[in-house]
Amino acid sequence: MNVDAAGPTEDGRWGLLAVIRDSNRVVMAAACWFCPMLHDLDIVEGLAMSLGLNFAKDMIFLNIEAESDSANLIEALKDNKV
Repeated sequence: MNVDAAGPTEDGRWGLLAVIRDSNRVVMAAACWFCPMLHDLDIVEGLAMSLGLNFAKDMIFLNIEAESDSANLIEALKDNKV
């Protein structure tokens, strides 16, 4: 599963995205969300990860590998700081 955040838009909202692919990289599911204005990109990226993992759970996907382009989020997850 890949997650990402983009924004903010002109009205201050962020777009969040999760894409779940199988082992052959074929898209199995995708979702997007908008969230209100937040000033910390790390929080927004963390929200994208949280929503993505909940989406994967709701879709009953097992054995998920999660990816993000946020180095701070990945380090926090590795260090169990989240």
